[in-house]
Amino acid sequence: MKQFYITLFIPIIFLSCNAKKEQGGNIEVSTHTINVNNVEKKEKILFSDYFSKVTAIVLETHDDAIIGDVSGIQVTDSLIFILDKLRTNSLYAFKKDGTFVRRIGSNGQGPEEYIDVSDFTIDPQNEEIYLMDPESNKINIYNYQTGQFIRSIKLGENDINTKHIQYFDNKLYADAFFYDMNKKEKYLLQEIDPKTGTQVGTFLDANAHQRNWSSLATKDESFFYSRNSRQPKYIRLFMNTVIGINEDGISSFLTLEDNQWVTVSDVEKIKEDTPEDFLLEKIHQKKISYDIFNFMECGDLIFFGFRNNFKQTYIFYDCKNNNLNITNEVENDLLYCKNGFLEKIGCADKNGVYGYISSYAIPIFKNFITDGYVNKNIKNYEALETISEDSNPILIYYEK
Repeated sequence: MKQFYITLFIPIIFLSCNAKKEQGGNIEVSTHTINVNNVEKKEKILFSDYFSKVTAIVLETHDDAIIGDVSGIQVTDSLIFILDKLRTNSLYAFKKDGTFVRRIGSNGQGPEEYIDVSDFTIDPQNEEIYLMDPESNKINIYNYQTGQFIRSIKLGENDINTKHIQYFDNKLYADAFFYDMNKKEKYLLQEIDPKTGTQVGTFLDANAHQRNWSSLATKDESFFYSRNSRQPKYIRLFMNTVIGINEDGISSFLTLEDNQWVTVSDVEKIKEDTPEDFLLEKIHQKKISYDIFNFMECGDLIFFGFRNNFKQTYIFYDCKNNNLNITNEVENDLLYCKNGFLEKIGCADKNGVYGYISSYAIPIFKNFITDGYVNKNIKNYEALETISEDSNPILIYYEK
């Protein structure tokens, strides 16, 4: 993984938002502030600095579950859900040991089917799982224990494209992409009635929080993080503020202070001489910070990365001890005996973090096993010796 440094908490700052109903007004929530300016980075951070043991979970390769890639991971007490947007546009359920359970729903245009799945979210109290189908502009709901279809929600607001959703405390939140990019009042987050699909609240002025960026800008993963925690989080591509979702609405949870963070002026200058299709590529080329990604919370540990000029910076923050570390290099010394690098991170629970090895990386990882680069002391190592180049992705669970 990669390095990081951390700063102090400050009193809460509440976000201004244009809302159809007022939310998050007087909640007593602290805001963490991490200032990376003039902070000495560590040359390297070891995964063993924060985690103590690792378990390999080999996802069963099944005729009904040939996964092209991991596009999303979420877990419950007994199940792991894997979204594959690359090959099958489907969602799969596995047991915690990797045994295949079922595919959730099926592809098609029928009332119980979906054309595409861009994201999913879990209601653990009712054992329901929501699948977002942007092609049909609807959300299908299934019982995740039985796979039974329950109902679908047709979304309103036809001028908005919704890709990511988050269920929390009997409320449903969703992102918003506007087809009419010249529309004056645009927002980044909306609340949707989980029964009717009607929009009941809007938050986060798009121009202010996206630095006047008007082009479609997505991320590899969802915009929602810490998804099954007591306070799910929401982050868009150019936001340096992490938004917390709680019982009363939204509030500012964490602010990243960086003098190189992308500004409105940066965006306007790039727009002057860059075709729209190449705007994001131009951002990559400049010494401009943007894109908080892989935001994870595991107990008292906050971990995330952000990008600047094709370089990734990693932050580890121990909230309990107020200890911050920053680095550009994280070494995974738990999984690998030598030359360990950070695998992709999927999600976290209170005890640990789920990383994964993508299907396309399986042949390389198999060679690592053969060459003795993979630590034989990891739990379930013997299962790794049985994988083939056509195996489904492998999950790696790191516990504190």
